[in-house]
Amino acid sequence: MSMGDYASFGGLNNRREDSDAPGSKYRMYELAGAPHTTVWQRRRRMAKFPGLLTTRDMGAPRQVTDRPRFAENEKPNDFPLGIFFAGAFQNMFDWVRGINVPPKGDRIATNADSSTKVDEHGNPVGGIRSPYVDVPIATYNSRELMGYKIPFTVGKKKKLYGSHARYVDKVVQATETLVKERWIPSSEASEIIDTAKASEPF
Repeated sequence: MSMGDYASFGGLNNRREDSDAPGSKYRMYELAGAPHTTVWQRRRRMAKFPGLLTTRDMGAPRQVTDRPRFAENEKPNDFPLGIFFAGAFQNMFDWVRGINVPPKGDRIATNADSSTKVDEHGNPVGGIRSPYVDVPIATYNSRELMGYKIPFTVGKKKKLYGSHARYVDKVVQATETLVKERWIPSSEASEIIDTAKASEPF
């Protein structure tokens, strides 16, 4: 479950404990920093199917609101939801076939008023972790469907990591942990690492 589902669409009210009991096998995953849908999905779909028509191409009206979609310092949330979904589905298939029991994940931490608890960077505490929130270069958040991110300044990134190369090294380490713990397939790891390498130098 994305953070958008948990925070914006009532997922918090549907929490239950994970279970390995026969007849009641269950896993719930809350992805820290992930909205309900992201620009990553569109980019990957268009890269794979370059001639694919969108609803806009087919004449669907554009949604018009009085509120800008993003504030001046906000960018579309590009969390790679599909990579984590691929890992979850692989774990589920293996569980059904008796190959492996899927990992259990922590829930996103909440405050007394049920709001999301955040760290010093404004990113969620708890939940399924990833380099996007554990080796961050932005604050990732959820609002309605798309969510947003607020990129860190060059000065903040230098203070956190010293250099772009050291940041990439940390992303590589965190991504290898994701693969080892079976949160994502090994075949998808390179995309997270390549995204880090292609990020703005500092």
